[in-house]
Amino acid sequence: MNKVLKNVGVMIATVGIVNELLFSIGLGIGRADVLQDTYTEGEDTLVVTKDGGAELKSYLDENEIDAIIGNAKYLRAATVNELNGGDSATLNKAFAAVSANGKVNLQGTFKIGTEVKLPAASGVTIDASGATFTGSGYFYSVKQAKNLTWKNGTFATKGATSGSHSFRLFKVDGLTLDNLTINFHAANTHFVDLMGCKNINIKNCDFNGYGATKDRGKLRDTDDEKKNPTHKYKGLYNESIDVDYASDEGAGGFGEKHVAKGDFDDTPTTNIDVRRNRWVPRSDSYAQFPIGQHYKVTGKKISGIKFNYNYVYNPVPTGGLSIGSDMSNSLLAPVHFPKIWDSTFAGNYFRYNYADYKVDKSIAISTWVKKTHTEKVDMTKIRVYENKSSDGAKGGGIGFFNKSGSTMHVSIVGNNFGSYNKDSGVTYDGGAIPDGFDSAQMIKE
Repeated sequence: MNKVLKNVGVMIATVGIVNELLFSIGLGIGRADVLQDTYTEGEDTLVVTKDGGAELKSYLDENEIDAIIGNAKYLRAATVNELNGGDSATLNKAFAAVSANGKVNLQGTFKIGTEVKLPAASGVTIDASGATFTGSGYFYSVKQAKNLTWKNGTFATKGATSGSHSFRLFKVDGLTLDNLTINFHAANTHFVDLMGCKNINIKNCDFNGYGATKDRGKLRDTDDEKKNPTHKYKGLYNESIDVDYASDEGAGGFGEKHVAKGDFDDTPTTNIDVRRNRWVPRSDSYAQFPIGQHYKVTGKKISGIKFNYNYVYNPVPTGGLSIGSDMSNSLLAPVHFPKIWDSTFAGNYFRYNYADYKVDKSIAISTWVKKTHTEKVDMTKIRVYENKSSDGAKGGGIGFFNKSGSTMHVSIVGNNFGSYNKDSGVTYDGGAIPDGFDSAQMIKE
């Protein structure tokens, strides 16, 4: 054939998937890290790679060579990058290199010392089976990481008020976190911060402990309280998963560094599915509040929140505290949301066995955060089904807080809390448990 084909430039890696893929089109080589150039002469084909300078030989006909070129997109989709330990720089390099629909396998220990940018390519899967992340830093994406899946991995932080990891996501569309383990998450921080995101799934994760202390005073961010009096007790009620807007106030220093000012348009987060996760205490600390939001934007709607089949055991006890005369005490519930629409809280199990403390409400939904908020809203399609509590006295009930001039309509079926706080302007309906509810998915211990 005497045909020379150069610079195919297809990024592929590691033995297992490469062999499977290349044998399927007739190319039987042991390993190829970069299939860079393919030369042919007669029936012989020389495949030159950048694998330690190795040169590998195989035998193809012209059609098979053309298949390599024609299937370049498919080959890229099978990209596998294998990493065994490293640091932030290691991860940044690997995540930047992976192609659309590719895969990154992580194992060993990764010491995070700064921010790590998540893959910009769409459809990427990160599998961190056997990987542990130490140090302190955050993983982030701004308007990229479309349809990213991160599976497995242990995030081992120092606890207390420093040394933590987080995922900071700004206008990300389509991301799944599956089977992550988070130990000693630091006080006053979120693990997942959703700013104007949509189509996010968080499932099968374990959140173990919060702040490495049971001293509620140490969990408070007293420096922040001095600067912002309305932030009283914020360190106690900071959520693992913060469902927020694309606002400069919510983005803080991260936003100043990574987000263009024009992108701060207060886009609300929508369509979030959080299911079958566990929030549990450690011997030295309580569990963190699972999910919520403590900010609202006039004219914007956070909607499509699903918090279903989760297990919450001894979250930070906030019973008896008052957040202040200007702020709604609804924020002191483990699950708290102001101003949401079309959202479901179903099949969750709240377990309490505090010796001395309690929480006043397990779930709290409100139409306001600050008394200075004057927006009048009509919140509808709030569904609260089949949530259970081990001790209604220590776990409070379910609260619906409404500011005069606004309204809220809630569907309530089958909860065993025994008490509901209902402000004026809140209406209920009951009825049968809706189709699709699966009690077998509930986590009870």
